[in-house]
Amino acid sequence: MSARLGAATRPSPLAAAARRGAVGSRAAALDIRCAKQPAAAARRRGGSGGRAKGTGSTKKGFAKPDARAVAEPWEADLPPYYRAYYKAGFKPPRFIGPIELTKHSDGSVDILAIDTLVSSMLLAVVPPLVFLEGAFERPPAVEELHAALLAGGAATPAGVARVLHLLPRAPADPEADAADGDGSADAAGPASAVEPAAERIGGGAAAVAPAPALEPTPLAATNDIFDLDPKVWTIRAARGGLPLNAPPAALPETDALLRTLQASCYSEEFLDPASSQLRHEAPVGFLGVWPELAAMSHSCAPTTSVAVVGGGHAFVHAARDMEIGDALTTNKIGRRASSSRGRKPLVVAERLLHRAAILGPLDVRQAAVRALTGRGCGCARCAAEATLPEALRRQLAELRERLESEWTAALNAAAAAGDEDALDALWEDVTLDVDSLFEALAAADIKGEDADLIAAGAYGAAELAWTLEELTQREPDVSRLATAVRMLRAAAPGSESHVAAALQLHALAGAKVAQLLQAERGRQGRRTAAAEKRLLAKVVASNEEAEGALVAFYEAVYMRYGFIPEEGLLPQLQSALELFYAGLRQLAAAGGGDDAPTERELLIDGIPVTVVDRVGIAPGDRAAAPRPDFEMSGGGGAAAARGGVRLSVVEAGEREVISSGGGGIAFEGEAAARPRGGVAVVERPAAGAAAEGSLHEDGPLLLEECGAEGGPECYLAP
Repeated sequence: MSARLGAATRPSPLAAAARRGAVGSRAAALDIRCAKQPAAAARRRGGSGGRAKGTGSTKKGFAKPDARAVAEPWEADLPPYYRAYYKAGFKPPRFIGPIELTKHSDGSVDILAIDTLVSSMLLAVVPPLVFLEGAFERPPAVEELHAALLAGGAATPAGVARVLHLLPRAPADPEADAADGDGSADAAGPASAVEPAAERIGGGAAAVAPAPALEPTPLAATNDIFDLDPKVWTIRAARGGLPLNAPPAALPETDALLRTLQASCYSEEFLDPASSQLRHEAPVGFLGVWPELAAMSHSCAPTTSVAVVGGGHAFVHAARDMEIGDALTTNKIGRRASSSRGRKPLVVAERLLHRAAILGPLDVRQAAVRALTGRGCGCARCAAEATLPEALRRQLAELRERLESEWTAALNAAAAAGDEDALDALWEDVTLDVDSLFEALAAADIKGEDADLIAAGAYGAAELAWTLEELTQREPDVSRLATAVRMLRAAAPGSESHVAAALQLHALAGAKVAQLLQAERGRQGRRTAAAEKRLLAKVVASNEEAEGALVAFYEAVYMRYGFIPEEGLLPQLQSALELFYAGLRQLAAAGGGDDAPTERELLIDGIPVTVVDRVGIAPGDRAAAPRPDFEMSGGGGAAAARGGVRLSVVEAGEREVISSGGGGIAFEGEAAARPRGGVAVVERPAAGAAAEGSLHEDGPLLLEECGAEGGPECYLAP
């Protein structure tokens, strides 16, 4: 889809000026103080730094890393937790911000703000309770995690088991077709009767009070947010201080455990792409349980965003400004974490077809929430959509129906046949229908972010409109992409899709300004005064678009990654994202037909890269779909990832990447024996070592080896 994404890695002069102006003012408003980034040679001399040692504490008593000597000046203003974005092996301590767990008289439980929160504020850094890795775009199914937990049985740490007893459970005997979110099969991962609760595309909008629970949730047995930390239960047991009503130290029984995982798991198709590149790790799919996320109420317009980095740590940021007493909410009915940026039309069609339930109309979202919780959703978005005129609700439903049937089939047929006329006709049909939706919203006096949030129920159609705009128009109208970014900003702020779309918008808007300036220089003195005036008007308008696109991109990044230095970490994250999506484009271009490896010599951001494409069937894959293995090397270093895409470039002589055969369950707070499934980065002499080759010094302890074909393996606490 995104043939131009990342093409303009250097902004035009006007875009650069816009960047200094627009972002500088925003940084000042956010009180972000950053030192200038040193030259590359100075950065190399500075070293990589080490693990921060936590000796301080927050107001809530959790460990906080101390400030220490930093390798680069901009790190002095960087919260130490954020080093996990770019330092492989850095394990941030648990952090809980100004939030607390509160029980209501009706038996429901919320996590509330106990202070005024501003958008992009860090709210929590939490490790997973249990964690299972898959392959790129192929997260494990809930049933796989369930089976692996049962296989571990009595070896499960008591603290982990106690917390599992406290987490929400899906209703007994949920309808299999509704539990899927949008009722469709998951083409990117193993088939599953019931999908994880939060296999998501992203965040959301305003905080709302959840609908009353049908019966008290297991969370009602908690006293505070500390009860969600398994280490707290371990300490209580060691000191003989367990309360009389302490949950059992053994796993819940089989059915209850499955229902707990169905309601409490969080899954994405890959780890955070930017941090995966900076940490030199494969962006594998994953499935896990983070109790703090499970304790949040669902909303179709959530107030938080989540990014999971290598090692499984989840960074939770505020996606909206919140007042004291507002609920932290999250999306628990999404299906796809990734966008269709850079995909072939055939792949785009399939991904649009299986879009997240959170980006569907009211009836789709209500069915998904009811399957998850046994009741409908009472969030502000659903309430507003329920009061729409019947004609508008029908228009939203028809857009989704046409996307799922008529338009997807037409796109597939036209792309397969290379029929440009058919694509042109489809472009006209889709864009007219999408435009008519916004016209109808304006006629109903629904404008601005309210209109974007309602229109997000037809996001798949809007994304298809932009896809066709790129495919058919010589000069695509980036305002269509800007519309998609606004819809994601309203319904999924800080999500991977939001950041990806905003990055593409920023790149295209900057490239457009550069092209106009180049045209102006090429014909200087050879145009009439009227032509000069028209060109100047175009440049001014395009520069305004570029400024807006830059602000939209920075806003998306801040929502996902927090307040980070504009001249330090942010450019690194942006470059990593550009490299990741460039790799996706190459993956789409190389996706092909036979099993023979195909080598391609590429140049990405001036770095020579060798791509080896191997398309084959993964052992034990129930979907039996092709999965690509990529190897990419640059300079003298190399990186490889089985079942995924390896996009990072490792300097020769410094590190070696070791890939393992499969994923593994990791429990919080354990010691490492060998790399988890996926990729571990180690110092070269330790290539054959076990504990020395781990990403984490105190990561999981491997008790059960996986077979040669790969599969679940259990990591348990010592």
